[in-house]
Amino acid sequence: MHRTGKTDIERTFDSLHRLLTDRQTTLTHELETKVAETTSKLEEEQHSVNEQLKVLKIRKHFINQLRNTNDHCQILKQRNALSLKFHNVEKPKLPIVEKRLVFQNDKFRLIKTELSELVCFEKRDIANVTWNLSISTGTEMTYRVDHPRGYQFQLSKPINLTAVHVKVAVNGPVIIYILDQNQKLIQKSTGHGTGTLEWVKVPINVELRNSYSVLVWSNNGTFQVKNGNNSLRVVNESCLLESKYALLTGEPNINTVMALDPNTFSIEMEIRVET
Repeated sequence: MHRTGKTDIERTFDSLHRLLTDRQTTLTHELETKVAETTSKLEEEQHSVNEQLKVLKIRKHFINQLRNTNDHCQILKQRNALSLKFHNVEKPKLPIVEKRLVFQNDKFRLIKTELSELVCFEKRDIANVTWNLSISTGTEMTYRVDHPRGYQFQLSKPINLTAVHVKVAVNGPVIIYILDQNQKLIQKSTGHGTGTLEWVKVPINVELRNSYSVLVWSNNGTFQVKNGNNSLRVVNESCLLESKYALLTGEPNINTVMALDPNTFSIEMEIRVET
């Protein structure tokens, strides 16, 4: 009887130990899952806050330029900056700041007269810089570009584009298309891939203006993309852009109108510009 009683107690403790171990494992798994979900949400919120801060910095930059100058010529030069489509930037809780310049008629006539008599030669140093257009988040994936895809720009001032770099695995030509504000093809240039995954440089010399687009296409390989969104997003204080694609097959000719639609895939692309 004594031995049997001890065995029953041992079995009871073993059973309780197994139950506690199973419960501990379940709670640990639930806690790890909850921590992972919370961490992911916090990272998304942090990214959203960072994007909002970038947009606010741009607004502050342009507002300070207007507020701190008494030069009417300089104010007129900034009119393109004021025309940026800030209200299209999809950032919730972002305040919309609207500014309007109002000139009195007599003063405006005086300014027009002064401008008509004024010839300015501005000397500046030209520097080549690289702008990374790729979306900062998301998983990189391989994608066959069946239609020309790329970006439409919102620029505070024109820039001189000297090269486009795209990450591709193409054995043959990689073609860059430049579209104007009416989505008409005005220039194209060709680079060449070796068939391995690499950054391919496509030289080009063109002035990019507001609402111009840069698209890339090839019929003999794949491109690296990130599956993001087509919201207007910030590149730097001079540039916003949207991901676009043209529903077009085959090789278009100069002056062809290539109607653009939103594109959720963001091409891995960098551009070389003169500033």
